[in-house]
Amino acid sequence: MLHTCKKSGFALFFVLTCMAFMLTGPIFAVDASDEIDADWDPDMSSYKPAPNNWPLCGDILNSSTTWSEGQACTSKAADRVVSTYGPRPQSGDFDFHRGIDLRTTDMELDNDDLEDPVDPSNPCDHDCIPHTSPVFAIADGEVDEIEFKCKSGVSDGFRVVLVHEYDDGSEEYEWYTRYVHLSSVAILDSSITTPTCTGGSQSWEWEPSITVSAGQHIGYTGKSTSNNHHLHFEVRKDSSWSRHAVHPQRIMPSLPSVSSSTVEFSSFGSGQPEVEVDGGLVDIVRVELEQATCDDVAGTLVCSDFEAISDGQNADGYLEDPPFFDYERSNYQFSHRGGSVWTNTSGFAYCPHSGDHGSSYDSDLHLTEDDTYVHTFNGTRIEVFGGVTPYERLFRFDELTLPWEAGHDYTCLRPVAETAGNGTLTGDMMCRSYDGGPFETLP
Repeated sequence: MLHTCKKSGFALFFVLTCMAFMLTGPIFAVDASDEIDADWDPDMSSYKPAPNNWPLCGDILNSSTTWSEGQACTSKAADRVVSTYGPRPQSGDFDFHRGIDLRTTDMELDNDDLEDPVDPSNPCDHDCIPHTSPVFAIADGEVDEIEFKCKSGVSDGFRVVLVHEYDDGSEEYEWYTRYVHLSSVAILDSSITTPTCTGGSQSWEWEPSITVSAGQHIGYTGKSTSNNHHLHFEVRKDSSWSRHAVHPQRIMPSLPSVSSSTVEFSSFGSGQPEVEVDGGLVDIVRVELEQATCDDVAGTLVCSDFEAISDGQNADGYLEDPPFFDYERSNYQFSHRGGSVWTNTSGFAYCPHSGDHGSSYDSDLHLTEDDTYVHTFNGTRIEVFGGVTPYERLFRFDELTLPWEAGHDYTCLRPVAETAGNGTLTGDMMCRSYDGGPFETLP
C-alpha cells in the first residue's frame, strides 16, 4: 500500500517517521498484560460524557436557507441510523462495524439513481455530491488527526478525529470521536485542497493544532468507496485504537425506540439455543443467556433468581466460548490493537484463537469472515437479515455446554438483549427436566 504523508512544515522528524512506518510497519511491544487491560470496564460505568449535540443536525443541508456557514448546530434531532455498531453483512463479507452510519437528510442510501446537477443526463458518481450536509463536533475538543484516503483509486473522503477530555471531579478521562467520509473539512487550512485519487491506495495526513467547540461546523458529508452518501461516526473510549471503539449510542443525546423490538428463543437446533432479536434494534451491545432452577411445589412452579451462567473467561483473561455475545468486549479483546497488519504474531500466543493468525496478522481477523450472512465467532454463530440496518439477528451458541443442576425439577434459560441506553429486553424462559431432556416451554 502506498502511504503518502503530508504535514505543514514537512518536519524532518515526521518524514523519517513516516518512511519508517512504510518500511517496517508498527514497532510496538505487545504482551498479554498490555492486551488484556485490567482497566477495561465492560459495563462502561466510568464512561460519563453526555454531549448535547449530534454530528448531523435535523434537516440542515448545504443549500439550506435556514443555516449559513459558521453557524452552530442547534437541532437535537437524531438522524436516521442506517448501519449500526457490530456485526453486519458488507460487500460480500461479514464485517464488524465499529461505529454507526448516519443517513444524510433527503438522501437515498445509494446515489447512483440521482441526477448530476451539472449534467442531468449522467448519474451521480463519487465526484457528484448533490446534497452535502454540514457535520458538527459533538463536544469541545482538539483535533487529533485529519486524513484523506483513496482506496483503489477511488476517494473515501476525509476523516477527522477529535480528542475530548471529561472531568467528573475526581478523575479525568480522554475520549475520541471520528467523523469519516467527509467531502471537505471546514477547519482545515483553506490553502490545502482535496487531493486527487490516482492509482492504488493512498492517504494524506495532517495534525493541525486546532481547538473546536461543541456544535462547531467541522466539514461536509461525502461518499465512501461503497458509493453511499453518509457520515460514519465513531466513539472510542480511553484511546484512539480501534479496539477501544464503543457503541456511539452510549453518549448520544437521544436514543432510538425499542418498543417494537423483541428477543426470544427461536429454536434449540442441534441441542444449542438460538436467540432471535427482531425489530431493527440499533443500540444492542450484548445478547446473553441467563439460568435459573425451578421446582414444582404442590403444583406451583417456584424458581430461583435468573443469573449469568458463567463469564466464559480463560486464565489469560480472554472470553472463550461464553454464553453471550458482547459486541464491545469482543471488539476490545479480539481486534488486539490498531488497524495495521502485524507480521510478528508471537505476542498473541495467549489468544485462544491464535492458531488462526497465520504468518501475518490483521486486527479484523477474528471479527470478519468471508460469508455475507453467517459469521461464527468465538463459539457464537450469528446471522444478520435486513441489509445494513439489521431487522433480524440470530445468535446460536454452538460451543455452549448447556447447564443442568441436579436436585431440582427443572433447569431454565432465558435470553436477554442489552442495549447501549435503553436497558434490557428479556424473552420468555424455556426449561428442561432434571433428566436432561429437551428444552421446552413449561405449561
